[in-house]
Amino acid sequence: MGAYTGLRSLVIMALSCLALSACAPGSYSTDLRYRNPVSQQAVPNAITVRVARFDDRRMDKRVGVALNLFDGIVTDYVTTADMGLWVAEALARELRRRGYSVECVDDPYYRSQSASAFVIRGELLAFRCVQPTSLAVTSSVVLRVRLARGPEETYRRFFHGNREDVLNNWLGTPEQFSDCAEKALQDVMRRLVPALEREIFAGAGPSSAGVVSEARLPLAFQ
Repeated sequence: MGAYTGLRSLVIMALSCLALSACAPGSYSTDLRYRNPVSQQAVPNAITVRVARFDDRRMDKRVGVALNLFDGIVTDYVTTADMGLWVAEALARELRRRGYSVECVDDPYYRSQSASAFVIRGELLAFRCVQPTSLAVTSSVVLRVRLARGPEETYRRFFHGNREDVLNNWLGTPEQFSDCAEKALQDVMRRLVPALEREIFAGAGPSSAGVVSEARLPLAFQ
């Protein structure tokens, strides 16, 4: 009887520790991906575009957070991936679907000396996926995108996207946060890619267009 009671106590203690660790604040590693481009497939064209790695200027480097306001617990979702490169590769994938020949450059300050070369650069200014004590995750992203032809910049504009997804659990998994991050970036691409295409097809060079003034940064991120 004493051995049974001792074993029962150990089991209860073990279960209690598991329950506490499940509720404790922690950090989850999240793999970022961009598997589903939103642009329609187009026939190949003769235009070559270089997409530079976006300069990651976020103050908060986390992918997202889940908040338990009742218990004051914050769960972080982080990644070892370069999010600036993730954005650039996603944009490159969208442009390839539109028929462009695209090369990714691992240099956020890359400039071409060729007068005919199109180069897209930019900054990742904000990115966050937040699950605020509910089943919903709200995702937001802000980019500043620059287009140059040759060494001179011809276009510059802010783009931002929002997305809200409903989960089936109170604490999102890393896989779910990864999906939410991809959907937020997809929302940006739906406006970014057509805007860039208009500038590229118009020539977007020093002789045909001046620098487009920057759109205002969304109020939520000012």
